[in-house]
Amino acid sequence: MKFFENFDLRQLNNLDLLAKQVVEGFIIGLHKSPFHGFSVE
Repeated sequence: MKFFENFDLRQLNNLDLLAKQVVEGFIIGLHKSPFHGFSVE
């Protein structure tokens, strides 16, 4: 396929991986508690 060269496919692959890392990091950040070392109840 001449439309997509190997370089372009690698770029798209890296972009997909980067997007997954950003989303996973954001979700993990949402669930982090600001309270450490004691019970908040």
